[in-house]
Amino acid sequence: MTQPIRRERARLPAAERRRQIIDVTTRLIAERGFWGLSMQDVADGCGLTVPGLLHHVGSKDGLLLAVLEHRDAEDLRSLNEAVGDTESPREICAALVRRNSWQPEIVRLFAVLEAESLTPDHPAHDYFAARQQNTIDGLSRLLKGRTPTRTGWP
Repeated sequence: MTQPIRRERARLPAAERRRQIIDVTTRLIAERGFWGLSMQDVADGCGLTVPGLLHHVGSKDGLLLAVLEHRDAEDLRSLNEAVGDTESPREICAALVRRNSWQPEIVRLFAVLEAESLTPDHPAHDYFAARQQNTIDGLSRLLKGRTPTRTGWP
């Protein structure tokens, strides 16, 4: 009788493991999209079993939302560091473009996911709708009183 193959798994603190899971998932989604992502591939990339992965993220949908929320938090942190207290729209836009140029895999991830999420049954559909509205609201607040208003658009 053959013994089942046992994988050697490194024990990591929960926060470190979660970061590893998010990093592996980010790469895989950027390559394949959400629909091409398998929990087995994420688990394999982290040296976990699927049940072990689910212990950390709950579900595939939960994993996706964790990746998106992590990226938003990292982008906001980085942007705040880059622009400090400035309210200059030019400097803020330049910082955003610089950040995106340094992380093409993240830009690809968001482009793939936003396109996929156009269908209402996609788990990130509501996330991207809210994100778009929050972006518009934030830019509107930033630019209020800084741009000429036009009346009578052609």
